[in-house]
Formats: sequence, structure tokens, C-alpha cells
Amino acid sequence: MPAYEKIGVQRDDQFIQINTSVLQIENEYYSAVRPKRTADSGEKPIQALEARGVEYIEVRCLDLDPFSPEGVNAAQIDFLDLFLLDCLLTDSPRIGDDECERLDDNYKDVVAQGRNRELNLCQGGARKPVGDAATALFEQLEPLAELLDSWTGAETYRKALAEQRGKMPELGGWSVPSARVVDAMRESGLGHREWVMEQSRQHQQTLREEGLSPEMQASFEAMTEQSLADQARMEDVDQPPFGVFLDQYLKA
Repeated sequence: MPAYEKIGVQRDDQFIQINTSVLQIENEYYSAVRPKRTADSGEKPIQALEARGVEYIEVRCLDLDPFSPEGVNAAQIDFLDLFLLDCLLTDSPRIGDDECERLDDNYKDVVAQGRNRELNLCQGGARKPVGDAATALFEQLEPLAELLDSWTGAETYRKALAEQRGKMPELGGWSVPSARVVDAMRESGLGHREWVMEQSRQHQQTLREEGLSPEMQASFEAMTEQSLADQARMEDVDQPPFGVFLDQYLKA
């Protein structure tokens, strides 16, 4: 890449880039969902995937819930499980560049105008109101939610689905998280930064009052000790200069 080649890899014997490509390593390729595999020490992410396949998927671009001390609640996790399982089970033919571009446009439109009830999305070559698209998705998820709940005798996934469906305007509201944030800011009279800080302080107080169970506290302390021991062991091993390491890594 000419622009990055102009910058160079080193300046005054200090590395300022790993290489002169747009992406320094594979992990810099960002997308909404990425296939992942735990890599061994010194192994490139793409090599781990090629050698041992996909171990898990990384779901990105999920905002934290500002109303939850943990950043996400159980019902949201259950809905995400339901949605991802449906993605896995539903036929998904290969899409072309044009369809990929339309999907990217849908994503950007929802991010920028998701609370606009007049927003239209492109689906199957036709424009569809965002509310209709959401309703169709909820209807598609219903049979799967019922099936999963039938195995346990609970209503976990149906309740999670109902909670998300209840945010739609045709059911009396438009309580998506961003709308709730705007309403809360107006009620408090605070700006966004001040409101978020106040929420953070309240969540911090809640988590401190709840504390950790003795078992969880012991688990974290053991993890800390193990991490420090691993660090000390790595630092005791002679390591080649970074330039040598980088050259070997790039040639691998």
C-alpha cells in the first residue's frame, strides 16, 4: 500500500508498523460477526482457523445496556442465543457484492435512524418499513422459541422474544434502548455525558453492595496468581529481539 510504504516500518530503530499493508494482522479485519479460533503462541489467527476450523464466533457491534449494572441482562442473552441459533439453522445461500452492499446500507440506516418509524429497509429487492421487518423476524423466531422451551418445560425463550417484541410501536410503545436513554435524559435534565456518569456511579454502587460470592472471589484470586506466575515464567525465558521475532512471525 503506497501510503503505508511511505510511512515505513521503522523510524529511528523503533518499529512503528508491523508491515506496510492496510491491515497489520488478521484481527484488524472488523465485521459484525467474525469466526474465531484460539491460536497457539506465535500462531497467526488465519493459520489457527485453517488448521483446526472455527471454534466460536465473535459477535461484535452489540451496545452495552446502560440500564443494567452488568451491561446485559438474562433476557437479552436468551434472545441473542435464539437469534444466532436461527441464523445457524436457516438456509443462507451465498450473496453477491450488490446484496452485501444493501445489507451494509440497512445496518448503517438502522444505526443512524433506527427510531424513525418511517425508515424503510431493503429486503429481497423491495423496500419494507423497519417495524414490518422486525415483526417478520419475531414471527420467524416463534417456532424455534417454542421448540427450545418444550425441551425444558420453561418459557425462557418465549419470554425473551416477547420482551423484544414489546418494544415495537404497534404494541403500544417504541421502547428501544436508545429511546429509553433519550427519555431518561430529558426527565433528569442531564446531558448525555452527565447522565451516563450518573448511571455508572449507580451501577458501581449496586455491584459493590452485592459483592462477590466467596467461591467467585477465590476463583478470581486464583486466576490472578496464575496470570502473574505465567508472566514471570515468560519473562524468565530468553526472547529474540523484536525485529527477529517479527521476521519469523511474518514468514510463518
